[in-house]
Amino acid sequence: MNYDIYISHDTEDIFFVRVCNEVGTETVHRVTVSGEAVRQLGLGTTGTNSILQHAFLFLLERESPQAIKEEFALMEINDYYPEFEQEIKGRVAIK
Repeated sequence: MNYDIYISHDTEDIFFVRVCNEVGTETVHRVTVSGEAVRQLGLGTTGTNSILQHAFLFLLERESPQAIKEEFALMEINDYYPEFEQEIKGRVAIK
């Protein structure tokens, strides 16, 4: 299934990510992306929207939008998918 991903900035490190599919189903997720997380990923020069876009594409390859937590911190993805940190670095580097 194809998804559209829309990202909006709420506060300094809080973002809302809206995932929509072609049949009109929509989910909204509140994601914390701290400066520390961006540094841990080694992506300091990459925009947060790009990091979130790639993170959600990564998640959508593994689970449905409804299965993605409604609220979480970016690095929590590593708790469920240990390959996330390495894979996101590669995805963002080749974009």
